[in-house]
Amino acid sequence: MFDVSTFAPARLAPVLLSLLALVYIARHAVIRKHQDIERLPGPSRKDATWLWGHELLAFENCTTDMYTRWAVTFGTFFKIKGAFFHRDIIIATDHAAVQHIFQYSDNYVKETGMREVAGTILGRGIVWAEGHEHAKQRRLLAPAFSLEAIKGMTDDISESAEKLESRLTNLVLARDGGATVNVADHISTCTLDIIGRVGFGHDFRSGQSAEAKEIRAVWERQVNESNTFKAFVGSLLLRTFPILTSLPLPVMKEARRTREIVSELAMRLLRHEYFSDKGRDILSILMCAGNKDGEKEKLSSTEVVDNITTFLLVGHETIAGSLSFTLWELARHPEIQQKLREEIRQFGRDFDYDDIQQLNYLDAVVKEGLRLHPAAAMTERVALKDDVIPLNKPVCTSNGQTVLSISVKAGQAGLFLLPHHSPYS
Repeated sequence: MFDVSTFAPARLAPVLLSLLALVYIARHAVIRKHQDIERLPGPSRKDATWLWGHELLAFENCTTDMYTRWAVTFGTFFKIKGAFFHRDIIIATDHAAVQHIFQYSDNYVKETGMREVAGTILGRGIVWAEGHEHAKQRRLLAPAFSLEAIKGMTDDISESAEKLESRLTNLVLARDGGATVNVADHISTCTLDIIGRVGFGHDFRSGQSAEAKEIRAVWERQVNESNTFKAFVGSLLLRTFPILTSLPLPVMKEARRTREIVSELAMRLLRHEYFSDKGRDILSILMCAGNKDGEKEKLSSTEVVDNITTFLLVGHETIAGSLSFTLWELARHPEIQQKLREEIRQFGRDFDYDDIQQLNYLDAVVKEGLRLHPAAAMTERVALKDDVIPLNKPVCTSNGQTVLSISVKAGQAGLFLLPHHSPYS
């Protein structure tokens, strides 16, 4: 006889939930199967692990080496398996794709975890900002980077460069004209001096001030720590659990320390109003920008300080690193070094802004150095809404089709862009 009690709600609930779960999984699998990203080429899943995906392979190799090797095999737009059950990650080296993503930057933003890290280390400046906030800050920062403002920085840059030249000359003379010098350390102190002067009119005294020594010490510890397996795991955890940035973890305290040093310096200058409408440093230009006729909006004191902090921390060692690698390339190519030296000698010893604009070979050398050794070889983005990304080079999908564009869905995370060093450039 039919027993109605077998269909009691308490007994039906687990069955219904199981059926709903199966339907959801099946639907999700069908949708994924028909998404363009699922048909993208990429390294074999056999090369990935269930926990680390392909990301551990990339970490274990030098910077972008693994991505470049994969690009040679799979083309300019491919996918890898993400770690910690993260969805597949798109790797883009295609110039058209990279241009599209940067052109429509409002739709491609930093992952929440990485943005939280940027806010913790740098403050809520231009690197942290997205969307409307980014557009606002960029517009209000523009006066500090106008042609007139950049020309006004020339004297501070020249003075810092002359001090660097004197230090290197004295080192060589002290050793009878033949010395092996690690220029990377000296360039680092020079760039810190330059950014201190043009940023907020502060003299770091060629790296000898207490603040300069602490900034460099903290930065060195962070760089050494960032190359460890522990840091690799930490970055994955932050991507998955952004809330970790707000916890009192030792690594986050260390990351905040450099920001605190620079912020304290900048706030001290603000409190004592060590800026003026005639000042040529970025702090003075930004603080006085709102006083001009017609200006209704300006950056707050906190936003100014956060951006000064960003310029110093992002610009200091990145510029030093790029310059050091460019000098290394010149040492490896003495014929280029000699040609560059001859061009510079045509203008004598004292350069102004207009003279530098005429040094075409110097411009080419600097650009090539930045291309070969970019300070940031890749970046990461998330699509906020569905989009179609155009490609410069066709991609052959797993079903044998050749396509010149790829559809991505909202929430597609981990777009690593490698525009500087593509094997297809």
